[in-house]
Amino acid sequence: MIVIQELRIGNYFYHSNDEIHKVCSIIEDGVNYDIDFQSIYMYDENKYENINPIPLNEEWLLKLGLLDIGNNKYRFNNFVIEFQNNMFILKFIAITGQLINLSKEIKYVHSLQNIVFALTNTELTIKE
Repeated sequence: MIVIQELRIGNYFYHSNDEIHKVCSIIEDGVNYDIDFQSIYMYDENKYENINPIPLNEEWLLKLGLLDIGNNKYRFNNFVIEFQNNMFILKFIAITGQLINLSKEIKYVHSLQNIVFALTNTELTIKE
């Protein structure tokens, strides 16, 4: 289950039926999310119990438009996500070209979306 304070508009999540949805708005007792480009209101008496995070993996990095640069590394703008020791680590590419480890482990798609937005003001969305 996702900690609801981690969600923001535009985040992807799994609903209890394992369908992928995108948050359209967050309200007190549920969320609005998209189905076939239509906003649907989801109310659940258990509130957010059915909203689950999507584990970050190579497939999702590519879906979100990151470029596979080899050696378990994926690039977006001046950032590199590197898979090491069974986790994804965020790194920054300095002006010198050196990779600077920001020591941030990223486990879920919505976490990566939020970090990239906070640092670059860019939304990561699924690329067709």
